[in-house]
Amino acid sequence: MATDYGLSLRVLDDLPVRADYVSGAETLAYALARRLITPSGGYNDCGDPSAYDSIDLRKHVGSRMSASDLAARQAEANAALQQDERVLTVSCVLTVGAGELLATVDGDGDEGPFRFVASIDEITATILEAT
Repeated sequence: MATDYGLSLRVLDDLPVRADYVSGAETLAYALARRLITPSGGYNDCGDPSAYDSIDLRKHVGSRMSASDLAARQAEANAALQQDERVLTVSCVLTVGAGELLATVDGDGDEGPFRFVASIDEITATILEAT
């Protein structure tokens, strides 16, 4: 039986000016994207006691990354994304370009296949596409 992902705010790193909600696969996309821009242990620092793997890709934007560095960040991102209990399979591919990282995430969740592309710069992240 499929799990209902419920509602969530359309937010990655700061509260929006007005409440704008997402549902379905977009709820999962935003939750996973937040894992890509939250420092390791960041949720524990906010008082969330649950175990939560995350990686802050923003700190790598603008740095010189070799192919092996990029592969290491990609492996860390995949490990963090796979920790979400709603995810059955997931694959994150990182691409470097013009002062940003693009994270293309494809996977299968409790409600079926999902995909999102997030643009990550030194300050924020934006979901460019979510399906």
